[in-house]
Amino acid sequence: MGKKLHLKGTVINDVDVSESAFFAVASCGITYRNKDYFVTIKRPERNLIEYIVDGKGYIEHDGKLYNVEKGDSVVIRSGFKVKYYSDSADPYVKLWFTVTGAFAESTLSLLLGDEKISVIKRNSYTAIERLLKSIEKNGIETERDSHAFMDVMYVLFPQKNQRGSDGNSADDFADKIKGYLDLFMRDGITVEQTAEHFHISQRYLIEQFKRKFGVTPGKYMLEKRLNDASELLLTTEFTVGEISNTLGFCEPGYFTKAFTRKFGASPKKYRSTGRNGT
Repeated sequence: MGKKLHLKGTVINDVDVSESAFFAVASCGITYRNKDYFVTIKRPERNLIEYIVDGKGYIEHDGKLYNVEKGDSVVIRSGFKVKYYSDSADPYVKLWFTVTGAFAESTLSLLLGDEKISVIKRNSYTAIERLLKSIEKNGIETERDSHAFMDVMYVLFPQKNQRGSDGNSADDFADKIKGYLDLFMRDGITVEQTAEHFHISQRYLIEQFKRKFGVTPGKYMLEKRLNDASELLLTTEFTVGEISNTLGFCEPGYFTKAFTRKFGASPKKYRSTGRNGT
């Protein structure tokens, strides 16, 4: 399980959710083995993301029973009655956190559609542990935690952000580079840092990536950030500064210039024109 976490019970964010409409980690913690663990929530206001470290458990919703076990990741959406509990013979241990705010809702809606509960056979332990350790050490902070939340989403839903491999070893490596960029793009990852991670030269990294995807890693990240920004401008009320920070741009001024160059209009004008249909 890696370095032991020292969270005792649950960490609660004491910030009023209405004051954090963009994004907030509302609570997080570790559930230890307890055969009597049973939770009923009539209408949860927060989305729950968890990883089953060991043991077994169950989730009930709308007459359907979901079985969860060691190695499973779980996403439970807000807004409906749900029960979840541990197996009495083999109670689970799980890492978990809850999120709220427009950014969390829009992201989960994009990834899950109308699905209310998703049990995913993917190991999100490292990504969730990183978030919990950060909160344990530094407290809850919106911008940093929103990046950590997206790290978890990239682990759980890589098919939304990566092309599949065709079995060629060189293509596999290019896919790994792309996956790494997708995972840390919103943290402002650079090509230099990515090359250091894979212990290769920047030139070789760029060559391999461009051969598979037709663009350089830098161009790929910029285009993806700008396309994501265009969607956020039209579908959310986030400010230009919030979108710039969330997507990993170094400063709002650079974001505005890059966006204007690509779309022929500033972010504010693009939003206004797009919503007015002109």
